[in-house]
Amino acid sequence: QGDLVREAHYSGGIVLDHQDPTQIYLSRDLSGKFEIEHRKRLKDGRWETTQITENSRENNVRPYVVLNSPEEHTILLWMSGTYRHYTQYQMGIRMARR
Repeated sequence: QGDLVREAHYSGGIVLDHQDPTQIYLSRDLSGKFEIEHRKRLKDGRWETTQITENSRENNVRPYVVLNSPEEHTILLWMSGTYRHYTQYQMGIRMARR
């Protein structure tokens, strides 16, 4: 509050797993922080949701599935930290194998 954010409506991001397009990874605001979720489309059309990050102290945004990940697991990358503008940020890269 009180901080002028030039890109206040920036989304957390979403990405398809190009090796299996029934799976997506996304970042959304949960309780004031952006968290990463995995969603898999089931045969009946419903979605199964699994949290990748939870109760984080920092925002988790911009999920990215590494192309040509090994068949036995998907490699997921995302940014974690504070992002106010493309010229003002303190972010790190995180990784998960799924």
